[in-house]
Amino acid sequence: SPTPLAIIKNVINNAKKYIIFSGAQLMQPGIGHISCLPYPIWLSYFLSCSNKIKYNLTKTIELINKLNGKFDTCWWLLNNLMIFERSK
Repeated sequence: SPTPLAIIKNVINNAKKYIIFSGAQLMQPGIGHISCLPYPIWLSYFLSCSNKIKYNLTKTIELINKLNGKFDTCWWLLNNLMIFERSK
């Protein structure tokens, strides 16, 4: 099966403008996770895979605030959410 880095490279290479990503963290319940890693590791994987993207903290916070309270059963989405913007 593909590694997290291979999947991230594929996502980056096929992104048009934004990448919205939510990766499972350590000890997160559920099945079918590609890998369970802390948020900073996911972030560093994305940033180390390509200089074509940058982390967009502002858009990440805006989306978390917009979705907050709307996904009571999906708490993990808000805890793991990150948005990247592809360079032109």
